Amino acid sequence: MQETRVSRKPLQSEGLVGTLFCPSTPSGPRPAVIVLGGLDGGLQEGSAAALASEGFVALALGYFGPQPLFSEPIEIPLEYFAEALDWLKNQPFVTPNRVAVIGVSKGG
Repeated sequence: MQETRVSRKPLQSEGLVGTLFCPSTPSGPRPAVIVLGGLDGGLQEGSAAALASEGFVALALGYFGPQPLFSEPIEIPLEYFAEALDWLKNQPFVTPNRVAVIGVSKGG
């Protein structure tokens, strides 16, 4: 099986913090995944990169930790995740009706 190369782009825009991973070979819009971490507060970049190597666009999204993120994983407004979803769906390389969300631990 041939390994797909992946591009990595930090994201800190419109109040969102994360890392965007995309297959390096363009082939039109692709399905996408938002990847959420757990109580460690970090980004699940390894999981997002693995998904991108399989042909998905993947956003490792941070939701608590250092500024500008929420300070604790408590009562985080769902609007934050909706904004991330809207941002991802509006990227020209994403198939907007094919976006999923996965998470580990607290992010699940």
